[in-house]
Amino acid sequence: MRYLVISFGSVGDIHPFLAISKELKKRGHQVTFMGFENFKYKFDNEGIEYISIASSDEYSQVINDPELWDSRKGFIKLIKNLLVVLPRVYKVLEEIKTDDTIVIASGLIYGARIAREYLKIPLITIHLQPAVFFSVHLPAEYDGPRLPQSTPIIIKRL
Repeated sequence: MRYLVISFGSVGDIHPFLAISKELKKRGHQVTFMGFENFKYKFDNEGIEYISIASSDEYSQVINDPELWDSRKGFIKLIKNLLVVLPRVYKVLEEIKTDDTIVIASGLIYGARIAREYLKIPLITIHLQPAVFFSVHLPAEYDGPRLPQSTPIIIKRL
């Protein structure tokens, strides 16, 4: 099998996908990783093929943007940045897909999700951030005001 593993983000986002890539390679699969240029060396050290989808300068611009770290603006800024690379991801998938290609990607890699629908490429989605799962029982905590644990569930659902 041929696996194309895709992740964007910081080291904490990349390392779990690096571990998956290493294990797949160890099991004899062909593995290619797609991500920011500045993490290429980590995969080169493991002998894993790497496709840079964005430059180190682009990564620095994103990661150093104060809006990304703002509790009110951060998620929108993240989505806008992910939309920039969406057509790049789709184009690469369109160009390199084979009959035995399986994509493994974060749920935020929209280009992979669109390729799954239009190019019929099998996709395995991995969620590393529990904050994307909403729960009225154990909600994720963010900066700013919070509802007390004792708040009735009917109110939390609003």
